[in-house]
Amino acid sequence: MQSRRAISKKTRTAKNTAPYTYDPMGEVIADQASEVSGGTARANGQLHHVFDPVGNLNYRANNTLIVNFAVIPVHPVR
Repeated sequence: MQSRRAISKKTRTAKNTAPYTYDPMGEVIADQASEVSGGTARANGQLHHVFDPVGNLNYRANNTLIVNFAVIPVHPVR
């Protein structure tokens, strides 16, 4: 469910905009910037995020750069 405060589109400068896409939990999964004049996609502004079922960030991608994340379980002290 998208939050009522969620941003759907942001004009970053007078030259580019970025629409945001959310998953059902309200996490941002895409931020795809483009030039205002002509709508050309910005190569370094194509952001994608993937979350696991409980909301932990698995990986994010910025065009061809992909960063992976892992959840490290916390064990109780014995």
